[in-house]
Order: sequence, then structure tokens, then C-alpha cells
Amino acid sequence: MKAMMLAAMVTILVATPVLGACPALVPADSAEAIRNNQDRIGCLQREAATDAERKTLEMKLRALEANQQRLEMERRLQVLQTIKPPPIPAI
Repeated sequence: MKAMMLAAMVTILVATPVLGACPALVPADSAEAIRNNQDRIGCLQREAATDAERKTLEMKLRALEANQQRLEMERRLQVLQTIKPPPIPAI
């Protein structure tokens, strides 16, 4: 269940990239240029935070998938251990 939720969140984050959405750098000293550059810095910080969150979720998802595979393999081995081969008939 957690894996499905994380997968959905990762899909949403990956499907809606915001890279390139920040305004361009304005090389000037006017109040408007400073305000625009502050907005750009805020946008870049949000992009970095979103990217870090996406990578964290991807790592958690990979860990959950690995754990699920390990549990499936353990279950399969337990089933194999409970199956006994048929007795060999005496001739």
C-alpha cells in the first residue's frame, strides 16, 4: 500500500517538471531587477526542494520494492520447503 502511494507521488512529481520555469537573471541594479532576481532565487530554491523530495521518494520507493522482492522470495522458499517429494516406489 505504501509502495503504491509512493509510486503515485513519484509519478506526479516526475510528470510535472518545473525545470526552466524560473525567470531569467536580470543583470541590473534597479529595484525591479533586484525583485526579479529575488523571485528567481525563490523559484530556484523551490525547484531544488522539489527535486530533493522527488529523489527522496524515489529512494524510498526503491527500498520498498527491494523489501517486497525479498519477502516474495522468502515466501517462495518457504513454500518450496513445505513441499515434500513423493516417495520412490520399491521395485
